[in-house]
Amino acid sequence: MASLLHTASQLRGRQSKPCLSSLLNTRCKQGQRYHPPFRKRRWRLVCEDDWKTPLTTSLFFVGVLLGSFVSGQLSDRFGRKTILFSTMAVQTGFSFLQFFSINWEMFTILFVIVGMGQISNYVVAFILVGYMLLPLFAYFIRDWRMLLLALTLPGVLCFPLWW
Repeated sequence: MASLLHTASQLRGRQSKPCLSSLLNTRCKQGQRYHPPFRKRRWRLVCEDDWKTPLTTSLFFVGVLLGSFVSGQLSDRFGRKTILFSTMAVQTGFSFLQFFSINWEMFTILFVIVGMGQISNYVVAFILVGYMLLPLFAYFIRDWRMLLLALTLPGVLCFPLWW
């Protein structure tokens, strides 16, 4: 309790990150001390290397971009079921390998590949679900005009989400 009061008294008048002296700390060259999350602490992604954390997320979305370019063509060429299960294996396998990452670079490269697998799963599954639902809609809605109306209605219902 005394260390918490000491920490609180140190925070008064300070605009920088808090000093949690009773916990495992990281010191920056500027003199700031703080308790980073485990991944940041393990790979020292603090202070001058703090830019690596958002870069990891950005590179994940580069993987999503690359995967979205090729997943449709691959599923048309080799079949949706084959690509769906292949990309599920890629996503699961490389996510599991991320657990054993020994450094930030390895984690990030694996994360790019996970992004490629994730978007490929989404694209292929989205098409497969559409192929399964359209005949169901067509069975219950016999008129083609009403079928088109039923298929556009979900998009119209999303317009209020703009506000």
